[in-house]
Amino acid sequence: MEASNLFTFKPIKHRIAKGFLATTAVLSFINIFVTYGWEQPAFAIGSLIATLIVPLALFLGRYPRLHWLPLAVAILIPIGFQFPSAIFSLGREAPIFWFIAGPVFFFGLSNLYIGLFLSLALMATLIANFLYSLYGLGVELLPVNTFISLLITYLFVMMLLWINERDRLKEELELNDSASLDFLTKVRNRRGMASIIEQNLSLQNRYLTPCSIILLDLDNFKRVNDRFGHAIGDDVLFNVATLCASHLRETDVLGRWGGEEFVIVAPGLVCGQAQQMAEKLRQILLTHHHPDVGVVTGSFGVVSMRSGEPLKRLLERADEMMYEAKQTKNCVVASE
Repeated sequence: MEASNLFTFKPIKHRIAKGFLATTAVLSFINIFVTYGWEQPAFAIGSLIATLIVPLALFLGRYPRLHWLPLAVAILIPIGFQFPSAIFSLGREAPIFWFIAGPVFFFGLSNLYIGLFLSLALMATLIANFLYSLYGLGVELLPVNTFISLLITYLFVMMLLWINERDRLKEELELNDSASLDFLTKVRNRRGMASIIEQNLSLQNRYLTPCSIILLDLDNFKRVNDRFGHAIGDDVLFNVATLCASHLRETDVLGRWGGEEFVIVAPGLVCGQAQQMAEKLRQILLTHHHPDVGVVTGSFGVVSMRSGEPLKRLLERADEMMYEAKQTKNCVVASE
C-alpha cells in the first residue's frame, strides 16, 4: 500500500471523525460549563477555549506543515480535561463518559497501529486518573461498577474500530495489488512499475542511492503469435516472466511494461552491475526452450538513474538503449 502521512484525515468515512471530533468537543464544553460554570468559571472558560481550538485545528490541519494539529488536539484535549475534572469534581460525577469517543478520533486520524497505541494510552490515562482520584484525592469520580462498565464499553468500541480498520486496510491492499498486477504474467503491470520507478527516483534524488532500469523486448515475438497463435504467445510471456523473476534478487522488481516488453527495477545497482544482470538474463533466455516454440531471445536496454532526472527522460533513455539493442537483437546495450 502506498505510504501516506499518518496524521492527515483519510477520505470518505473519516470525514465523520472530523465532525464527530468537533461535535463531541462542543457537547463536552456544554456538559462541563453546566456542571462547573458558576462555581468554577476558570474551568468553564478553559473548556470554551478548548472547544474553539478544535475547529481551528481542523482548519489549520489542511496545511502541510500543520497536518499534525488535528491529531494533537484529539489527544491533548481529552487528557487535559481528565485531571482538572478529578480536581474540581469534588465528589460529583465528572464528564468522562465522552472518552469512549477517543478511539474514533485516533483510528480516524491516524493508521491502524498508531490508533491502537493512542487508544490504549488514553485508556491507561483514564484508569490512572480514576485511581488517583479515588486513592490520592479521596474523590470517587464514578461508582466503581459504573467505571468498570465504562471501561468495558471503551474496550468494546476500541476493538470494533481496530477490526474494522484492519479489514479495511486488508481490502485496500488487495485492491491495490490487483490493480497493479498484470493478469496474464502475474507480475506488476505498467502502472505498478511506474510507481516503483518513481519511488526509487525519489530515493536516488534524496540519498543518491544507485538504481538501474532494464528494459527487455522479446525478439520476433510477432512471428510467435502469427505462427503458433496468441494462446501459445501468452504462454511464452508467462514463462519468460516466471523465468526472469526466478533469477532476480529479492530487492529487484519485475513488471510487464506492455506487449512483449518487460521492465526490471534494480535498486542498489550501478549501470555496469545492471548490465551484468541483463547479460545473465539474456543467456538464460537463449538456452531456454519453450514448448512448441523453442528459443525466444530478448534485447535489453540498461540505464542508471541520474540525480534530478525526470521519470519521462529516464524512460526515454531506457527505450533508446533497448531500441539500439533491437537493431542487432539478442544483445544488451547500456548507458550510464
